Amino acid sequence: MKLQRLTSALYLHSHAASHAKSAVVGRSRRRGMKILLSLWLLLAPALSAHAQAPATFLEQCTGQVNDRMSQQQRLYRRNLFGLTRANTAVIGDVRFDTTGIPWLKVAQNRWQSQAVGMRGITKSDGEMDGMVERDLLNPSDDRTFRLGIFATRGVLTSALVPSLTQNFRALQCRTEAVCIAAQRALSGAMDATQTMMVSTPGCRQIPVPAMPLCRSSAGVTVGNDAAIYSYCRSVAQGVIDHEAAMLKFFCCLRRSV
Repeated sequence: MKLQRLTSALYLHSHAASHAKSAVVGRSRRRGMKILLSLWLLLAPALSAHAQAPATFLEQCTGQVNDRMSQQQRLYRRNLFGLTRANTAVIGDVRFDTTGIPWLKVAQNRWQSQAVGMRGITKSDGEMDGMVERDLLNPSDDRTFRLGIFATRGVLTSALVPSLTQNFRALQCRTEAVCIAAQRALSGAMDATQTMMVSTPGCRQIPVPAMPLCRSSAGVTVGNDAAIYSYCRSVAQGVIDHEAAMLKFFCCLRRSV
C-alpha cells in the first residue's frame, strides 16, 4: 500500500507537469512553467510520510485521510491547469480513475497502470474519459473536462486573482471538511455508508462521502478521534502552505513573462 501511494505521488507530479505545459502560451512561458514545476515537485508534500500510527486500524484511517487529501490537491490543481480529454493528452500524461488509481498514457489511445492488481491491463482514450476521477465532494459538477484558470488568455494576472482566491479558499474548506468527516467516523457519528453534510467556519455545507476505514466496528479508544483530527489537520495545513507558496511564486512568474 505504501508503494502504491508513493507511485501515485510520483504520477501526480508528472500529471501536474503535463497540464502546466498546455496551460502556458509561448516559448518564454513554457520555459517559466518548467522552472515553476521543477520547484513545485521538489517541494511537494509527501502525505504518506505522515502515516506512522502504531495500530493497524489507525494506519488504515490515516491512509484514507492521505488519499482524500491527495485527491483534494489534484482537484485544486485541475482547476488551475484544466483537464483535457484523453485523446488530446500527450504521451506521459497521467490521469486518476474514480478509485484513485493512476494511469499513464504510454502510446496513442493506450493507458496503463502500475498499481497492484492493474499491471498488464490497458485502457483506451474513451475508457479513460469514462473512468476519470470525479469530484466526490461535488458529485453534481459535470465540468470534469475544462480549461484551467491559468489558461485564461489576454488578461493581466491581477484579473485572475478573484478566481484564484476562490479556488484556494475552496481547498481550505474541503481539507477541513475531510478532517471533520474522519473525526466523526471515528466517534461513531458517521456510519460506513453515510454521506454527511459538513459545515466548516466561513464555508458552505459540503457533502462528504463516508470514510469506512476510519469507522471501527469495535469502537475506538479515548483520544483516537482527537489524534486523527490533529493528524489530519497537520496534513491539510502542509498541503495548504505548500500550494500557497507555489501559487504566489507562479503569479510572480506569470507577471514576468
